[in-house]
Amino acid sequence: MPYKYLALFIVLASTAGAQRFEIGGLAGGGGFGAEDTSGTYWIAGAEGCAFCNRKTALFAEYNHYGLASGQTVIKNADIVSGGLRVQSTAERFRPYFDIGIAGGQDHFLGKAHNFVGVAMGGGVAISLGKNWYVRPGVRLQLMSYLHYGLSAGVSAGYRF
Repeated sequence: MPYKYLALFIVLASTAGAQRFEIGGLAGGGGFGAEDTSGTYWIAGAEGCAFCNRKTALFAEYNHYGLASGQTVIKNADIVSGGLRVQSTAERFRPYFDIGIAGGQDHFLGKAHNFVGVAMGGGVAISLGKNWYVRPGVRLQLMSYLHYGLSAGVSAGYRF
């Protein structure tokens, strides 16, 4: 199943009918690996949040990992995460913590391998005026078959 389409569906579904929602793009870097192989990857993706004006909200995120360097047979990976966000209700700086599920697929030696697991992360959302925000943060994804993703990045987006 193409995980990028699933990610888009999750982001849109999580924001439908929300009192306040956010959607943005993200960029960063980090590590990805499985068992005894790992490397350094650039990361690009999309993220969304529903009910973001509350202490508890829903988040959805899509990360594409592209190989930057490392001795690994994994050339890239796609991971979709979603779950619960606990955050401050402050206007300008809102620290947050995410916990949820993750699933994805890596690509190596012409084959694809699926995995599922948990995602957790945190950071701070910084308001840039009434509707724009930046959100620096970190994310750890621990998944089946000894797969893991660890990333640090910044997302930027718009609040509706």
